[in-house]
Amino acid sequence: MRRADEAPVPTDPAQSLTMELEHDAELAAIVVEKAAEHRTPGLGVGVLYGGRTFVATHGVTSTADPLEVDADTLFMIGSTTKTLTATALMHLVDEGRLALTDLVVDHLPDFEAPDIETTKSVTIGQLLNHTAGWRGDVLPSASFADTALAEAVQLVAEGPQEVPAGRYASYNNAALMVAGRVLEVLTGQSYEKAVTELVLTPLGLTNTFFLPWEVANRRLAVGHILRPDVEEAVPLWPISRGLGPAGAAISSLRDQLTYARYHLDGTAEAPPLSEKTRLLMQQPTSEMRSILVGVGITWLLSDYGGVRLVSHGGNVSNLQTSAFHLAPECGFGLVVMSNSAGGAAAGRDLLAWCLEHFAKLPPRSPLPQLELTDALIREYAGIYDLGPWTIAIETDAGKLTVRMVLPDDVPETLKTLFDKPPAEMVLVGPDQLAPAADPVEATMDFIRAADGSVKWVRHGMRLAPRKDGS
Repeated sequence: MRRADEAPVPTDPAQSLTMELEHDAELAAIVVEKAAEHRTPGLGVGVLYGGRTFVATHGVTSTADPLEVDADTLFMIGSTTKTLTATALMHLVDEGRLALTDLVVDHLPDFEAPDIETTKSVTIGQLLNHTAGWRGDVLPSASFADTALAEAVQLVAEGPQEVPAGRYASYNNAALMVAGRVLEVLTGQSYEKAVTELVLTPLGLTNTFFLPWEVANRRLAVGHILRPDVEEAVPLWPISRGLGPAGAAISSLRDQLTYARYHLDGTAEAPPLSEKTRLLMQQPTSEMRSILVGVGITWLLSDYGGVRLVSHGGNVSNLQTSAFHLAPECGFGLVVMSNSAGGAAAGRDLLAWCLEHFAKLPPRSPLPQLELTDALIREYAGIYDLGPWTIAIETDAGKLTVRMVLPDDVPETLKTLFDKPPAEMVLVGPDQLAPAADPVEATMDFIRAADGSVKWVRHGMRLAPRKDGS
């Protein structure tokens, strides 16, 4: 366990913003406990509270070639990158070069969505609040050429338009790729250079990168597969340049805490946004009924015991995970970075512990369960299409279970990463399900057609249409 200096952080914005990291013995102990419990070889955790910054790091960058994790170790942060993309675009909004109501085709004349109506109507704001309506997961080539993002955006037209633009929120990586391409066109720079100039440099994030050659000689965490008896280091680079605006950033705990502090209370020597725009990003613009209460401008909004959380996080092919939470009304922020799929569960546990330990919020209680009748089970059971995989909702001895089904031709490595046993679900609200093992929040919800039939399930924040005949 690495201990950081124990000098307090200056709270007067006129003073130096150099981040001093403090040690908290109880935080250090819970990090060690959760790393072991959830089989996370390397874990970095930082907390902002009361104008101070607490850090605890544990473990190694790789079980195959171990280096100690510290506050400057680089991790893939995955989808938290989306908030960097949005912050850069909102800088252009502040400058009057862009508006959330602008049509995408005003800036990308050659852009094509899956249907002509969406092509003509989808807006920049709908890209940033996950309401573009087309299938959100596309698989661009592994290219790292300067043209990779422009080429990847062309793949959007090949997928189905699941719902009309603006109708429902459905987590959408492809929409953020389009948003990143808009940033390239408006700035005349690559996506990476534009975000560096507009966001990273003003905030002093000198240890945040996007491309593999930028980090080749730096201390970088390696992802791990959790085998039955070992955490196996797997030196894969799962994010291509075409996916960059949706999830390519590599960053350190120290940098992410600086970024969190800015979005928590506006503290920065050179803020990239006006204060009005920073706060606007955290206001709900679309609704969800599972996991979230709404979506801001890329920020994911949820309720924790009556306190609003402004969050994101990332999962890079179940090899590296990150969590990023702000509770502005409590002056609280949390960053968790890990190098295995176990980091996701560790992050959930650490959020609950840190909110209780620092912000004195009570733990969440299980939601009251409603009767899951045979009639509802029959309505919900079926196969739902998410494109790269399907969701099987099945009955088992009068219970409802959910599992992800991978295509037969998926490589064995991916099966190892993503195959999970069926999970039993319980009813916690109208058409809302939660895991029976931990029913503190709805994680799935069903959306019905005009005739009342179940047409979609929202799982992992993504809408999946029911397949014909199921």
